[in-house]
Amino acid sequence: MNTALDLHRRRFPRAVRGRGQSRNVRPFNLSRVPRCIAAANKGGRIPVQLREPTNNAPAELEIFDYIGEDMYGDGVSAASVSAFLARHRNDDINVQINSPGGFVYEGFQMFNDLVSHRGRVVVEIKGLAFSAASVIAMAGDWVKMHKTSDWGIHRAMVMAFGNQKEMKSTAAWLNTLDEHAIDVYQDRSGQPRSKIVNWIDGESDGTLFSATQCL
Repeated sequence: MNTALDLHRRRFPRAVRGRGQSRNVRPFNLSRVPRCIAAANKGGRIPVQLREPTNNAPAELEIFDYIGEDMYGDGVSAASVSAFLARHRNDDINVQINSPGGFVYEGFQMFNDLVSHRGRVVVEIKGLAFSAASVIAMAGDWVKMHKTSDWGIHRAMVMAFGNQKEMKSTAAWLNTLDEHAIDVYQDRSGQPRSKIVNWIDGESDGTLFSATQCL
């Protein structure tokens, strides 16, 4: 039995009615996600798998780690994704995602590269697409979720150190990042901006949506 749900462009998300108006909306705490994902992925994990197309089948891009590569080489870099897409600039691409997010500009670059791709892009959320990964998921011409998949959004976060002026500057920068993400969600969903702001606020750190809620 096929348990996947296809979500076509301009239909993601629509069923949820904003903060406090749907009992099905689940507030989300980002701090719990990286630890559980890391625990599940310990040992032999392959954060990004680039599969070349065979027999006219689409090329496949699997993103199963944090967005952005750290100093230890962990995570999925935007550079690796860009290079893969450049090699297959006219090919259809299947993108599979299970990621709690990561560096926002790395996510924005992946989104922009996928949106600009000449071939058809199909995104499949295999488990979780949260934070920066949720933006990447919006690049698909089609987005597929399973009944056990989740898609979540929240406000940008950062650790900062400095004086009063530096804190104000950091807050303004975070607001810019939030506005970029809201633009993406609004363009894709067609929902009012005020509703999307309610979603990224949530009760504490954004909102998590099931596949059914995204229909």
